Amino acid sequence: MENSTQTLPPKRLLDKNPFVFDRPVDNSNLFVSREEALSWVFDNLGNSLSMPLTIHGAPGIGRTTFLRQVQKEAILQDIIPVYVNLKQMSLDSFSEFLWVFGKTIVGGLADIGFSAPPLEKRMLILRPWQAFQQSFWRQLIKEYSGRRILLILDNFETLANKSISAEATRAYRQYLGGLLEESQDVLALTSFAGRIETYDPVELAPFHQSLNYRITQFSESQTGELINQNPVLSIQQSLASYIYSLTRGHPADIQRLCHAIFERMQLYNFRVVTVADVVSTLRTELKPADFRRPIFHQKEKLSYPSREG
Repeated sequence: MENSTQTLPPKRLLDKNPFVFDRPVDNSNLFVSREEALSWVFDNLGNSLSMPLTIHGAPGIGRTTFLRQVQKEAILQDIIPVYVNLKQMSLDSFSEFLWVFGKTIVGGLADIGFSAPPLEKRMLILRPWQAFQQSFWRQLIKEYSGRRILLILDNFETLANKSISAEATRAYRQYLGGLLEESQDVLALTSFAGRIETYDPVELAPFHQSLNYRITQFSESQTGELINQNPVLSIQQSLASYIYSLTRGHPADIQRLCHAIFERMQLYNFRVVTVADVVSTLRTELKPADFRRPIFHQKEKLSYPSREG
C-alpha cells in the first residue's frame, strides 16, 4: 500500500490582537484619554509639597494601566519610578512583607534598566524594619542621590482591609510612610479601588492627607479614540457610538468586547466591523459575567441591522 499524505492549506497568519482584558494595557497606542490625569500627577510632583498623591476609581477603570504610563513618563522626566502592587505582598509577617516588597523593587527597577542595592532575606529576620531601612532603602536613595524617586503603591486599599488586623495594617502603613520621610526626594503615588471618600481616614493614616484624583469612565468620543487605535479593523464612528452605548465607556468592558470582536473578525476574515458583528459576538462568544456592567441588558434596548454580504 502506498503511503498517502494529505496536504493541508497553509495556516493563515493572524494579526496580533491589540486589545487586552485580563491584565493592564501595556500597548502605549491603547493608552488614550488620560492626558489630564497625567498632567495632574506631574504638575503636583513638580511643586514644593511633599504630600502623597492618590488616584482612585472603580475596579477595571484602568488605574494600574495609568500607573504603568506614569512609570514611563517619570523616566522621561528623570524620575526613578518604583512600582509595587500591594495586592501581591505577603501580610503574614513584617519580615516577609519587606522581603517581597524589596524583591519587587529590585525586579521592577531591573525591568526598566535601573540597578538597586542587594537584598538578602536573612538580614530581615531579627530587626526587619531597621535592616531594610539601613541596608536597602537608604542605600537606594544614596545610589540615586540628587534624583527624585517616585514610590508607586498600587491597590493601597489592601492596607485598609477590615479582614486583616487593624494593628497590623496600621504598622505596614506607618513603615511605608517612614520610607517617605527618609528624603525630600522620595515622592509617593498611591491608588485605591473605589472612591477614596468612602474610606475612614483612620484606616489610611498616615496616607490620609493626600491630593486625590478620580479616574473616570470614558466619554463617547474617548471610547471612539480607544477603539480606533486598532490598525487592522475598520470601525465606523456609528459603531463606536454603539459600543459606547453598551459599555457606557467602562475601559475594561470596552477592551473585553473589542478583544472578542477582533477574534471573531479574524476567524471569518472580515475587515469591516458591523453592529451585527458586535451582537453576534455577544451572543456566541461572551456571557454576562465577562463584563462589569449589564451589557447584555443594555443590548436588548438597542436596535441593530443584520450583516450584509
